[in-house]
Amino acid sequence: MSDDNQVKCYKFKVKGMHCASCELLLESKLSSLPGVRKVDAKLGSNMIEIHTTSSSSAEELASAISKVVEKDGYLIDQQLYKTNQFDEWFYSVPLSVFFILVYAVVVRAGLFQSDVTNLDERLQVFVLGIGASLSSCMALVGGIVFSISSALDGQPPGKRYLYHASFHLGRLIGFFFLGGLIGVVGSVLKPSAGFSVVLNLLVVFVFLILGISQIFPQSFSKFQFRLPKLFGRLVVKLKVSSPQSSFLIGALTFFIPCGFTNSIQIKALESGSFLSSAIIMFTFALGTLPVLAMISFASTNLSERFNNGIFKKTIGILILALAFYNLILVLNRI
Repeated sequence: MSDDNQVKCYKFKVKGMHCASCELLLESKLSSLPGVRKVDAKLGSNMIEIHTTSSSSAEELASAISKVVEKDGYLIDQQLYKTNQFDEWFYSVPLSVFFILVYAVVVRAGLFQSDVTNLDERLQVFVLGIGASLSSCMALVGGIVFSISSALDGQPPGKRYLYHASFHLGRLIGFFFLGGLIGVVGSVLKPSAGFSVVLNLLVVFVFLILGISQIFPQSFSKFQFRLPKLFGRLVVKLKVSSPQSSFLIGALTFFIPCGFTNSIQIKALESGSFLSSAIIMFTFALGTLPVLAMISFASTNLSERFNNGIFKKTIGILILALAFYNLILVLNRI
């Protein structure tokens, strides 16, 4: 009997999915399991569908899946969260308040103000970049970083560093120029004052959904604005063969669907200028750089070292604060 006649399909409920990058990450990781022919993750129903030739039972397959994905914050079926929810709130609320106060003080001081893009906006974008790097949105990009490391096993450290540096440089430069093109599109569209308000309200909406989905992953994830998975799948399938290819992959991570990235892309579109839009996207990529660089150069698996629940709740609260702050700014413009 051929393998095709032995393919079995299993469906599992997943806790922790909140954006299209989660779908891509799960599909990428689970495709490497023995016997797996196809994986289809569905954010809307929080389900993964696995087609496999393995003789394992559903329970055994669920256990194998859990070992692969739990370090990234995902839970399969009836597994319970291992952390105490009260403890997560106990730490995340004070942390959030502290960061909000620091943000308010810096903005109030008006440091580093420029005519190209204001400090308030740059800080928001940078904060969201940091938040993205600590969420499962960036887990997929982190997975690409690890794949670069795997492709260079046994190579001299200098060569490994060159490839990783090329990836991060490509990411920064790619976000700058591709972000600038979004601004050019915005300038061609020449949005009216009314349409600009609508775009900003859309940003507020995306922030709200993104913040809530960080705190309560099962609540609003299916309502997020997102690009089709096709773009991300193409990037994930690219192979590293030279520093130039590593640079290209870094630049193309611009197209990986992520709620954080998409919200900033809307902001960039509204700017209507190549330079200001480029700076917005570059600042976001710069915010993600410290964590991704640690993954590259220190081989640090941050998802295992940090308490995901605390960080996700802290990030969620900060994003909700930014959502309400931007809502106030929009209402003042009406």
